[in-house]
Amino acid sequence: MNLVVQRHGALPDWAQGQDDRALFEAAWSRVALPRTTWRASRTREDAFLKGMAVPAVCNTQLWRRRWDIEHEANNQLAMARRAVPVAPLLAWGQHSLGPVPRRSWLLAELLPRAESLRALIERRLAEGRADELRQPLALAGGAVAALHAEGWVHDDLAARNVVIFHAAGAPAARIVDVARAHCPSDPSARARGRRIDLYRLAKAGYRYGLSPDPVAHMIEAAAPGQGTAIAEVTRSIRAISNRYARMARYHIWTRFGR
Repeated sequence: MNLVVQRHGALPDWAQGQDDRALFEAAWSRVALPRTTWRASRTREDAFLKGMAVPAVCNTQLWRRRWDIEHEANNQLAMARRAVPVAPLLAWGQHSLGPVPRRSWLLAELLPRAESLRALIERRLAEGRADELRQPLALAGGAVAALHAEGWVHDDLAARNVVIFHAAGAPAARIVDVARAHCPSDPSARARGRRIDLYRLAKAGYRYGLSPDPVAHMIEAAAPGQGTAIAEVTRSIRAISNRYARMARYHIWTRFGR
């Protein structure tokens, strides 16, 4: 058996007094998807979000590589110490047990009634409730602003990596999947990383159907004074990219046939 567990903070009642093997088994049993489906990163993300919705005390994530879990855990701990809005870490470890060998796992505090920003946007647009997105978008932008204010750059920011949940009856936002986050020491590198984060956030908003005004509102909450400019630049880049993509498809179709 190869099992390594590191614990941080107060564990929930079901994990109190358990040894490493028992804690791992309990964490594994709380994963929302079948054990045999841990293949792609999208499956991992879906399971993480579903894990936040189940009536449990914690969330469960699994990774393919040890690098991911170590960086995720270390970054979550460092961010929590600096009041960055991330899910508090409870425990993490690596294992070579069960049907999926050489995986890593992480327990984070439960985010009640949680939903990714991507899922929230898609659901409310499908329901015709786009006007109710302003508050969640502002919360998402505020979480990114808090991340940047502490010198961090996410480096993998997307709508699926921002989670909206309800705590004490009020909505709030948390940033997840911070394995690639870092704190650049060079001011120019830090500014460039922040711009890339904002561009990716705006791009995600357009990708899932938002109009320019809500996107600008979200970016304005993340970077005051830059919302409209970044939203317009992102929209122009997407238009140019789509045009060249259409041109490429046309030439491929005319040359090789459909």
